[in-house]
Amino acid sequence: NVLKTIPVKQRGEINQLLNEHMESSHLLANLAVDLETRGFDRASGLIEKNLPCLFNYQAFPTHQWIKLRTTNTLENINSLIKRRTRPIGAFPNNQSVLRVIVNILMDMNEEFTVDKRHIDLERYD
Repeated sequence: NVLKTIPVKQRGEINQLLNEHMESSHLLANLAVDLETRGFDRASGLIEKNLPCLFNYQAFPTHQWIKLRTTNTLENINSLIKRRTRPIGAFPNNQSVLRVIVNILMDMNEEFTVDKRHIDLERYD
């Protein structure tokens, strides 16, 4: 996270700049240069390092962007795995853990396949 590399007193200002520059990769590249001149080399390096991947979601139709640019789905899957494995406690071996997690992921895959609301591949803008 870029803001974690910024001193607390200046995070508000830098957060506002980040939000304003998230419209295009060119604006973010300019912000990285600006941050470097201000002495925030780590923040600048993070932006430059991740810049090629930040706008990959724009290759898809616009109605899918919100689902693709957030990590909510991954966070939900991770919390589901934690919730379903925590009551079991200790597993006898690695294969049993793997079996439980694979079953959870197969259930999630089935839900996404049946639930057309997640990402509708048929619809195009």
